[in-house]
Amino acid sequence: MGNYKDPNGIASGKYQTPGLAQAVIGPHDVILLRYADVLLMYAEAENALNGPTAEALKYLNMVRQRAGASLYPASGWTKASLQEAIYWERYMELTYEFHELFDIRRLGKTQEVVQQSVQAQAAGTTYDPKLEIYPIPQRELDANPLLTQNPGY
Repeated sequence: MGNYKDPNGIASGKYQTPGLAQAVIGPHDVILLRYADVLLMYAEAENALNGPTAEALKYLNMVRQRAGASLYPASGWTKASLQEAIYWERYMELTYEFHELFDIRRLGKTQEVVQQSVQAQAAGTTYDPKLEIYPIPQRELDANPLLTQNPGY
């Protein structure tokens, strides 16, 4: 684990090279897009458009099968329950690949996550609706006077 210290006592070795003290040093490939991410995006889009279809479940289960995990059952899903399963699969499959913030915001889970986060509590972070969206960059506001900044920024 090198010299990296995590406040919860757990650190990821996902991007470390054995024998090197820092995770950012070494011959690591930069992950641009993974097949599992594409499969999960497809499953999420299919579920969002058409509900819990066999097609959405097929792509979710393809990720689980590749990982050697048990497959989800073919029936008993609602649109919301399948979305939650896809979210958790993304969370587990794409850990430390910097997708979670975008998933949390896209799925409207910001308040829930902030309230449950040990790190947020330790830092004194409280939920604010502005955390659901990003500010519009100043250069874009300058370029188009008809734009107005998102609330809270």
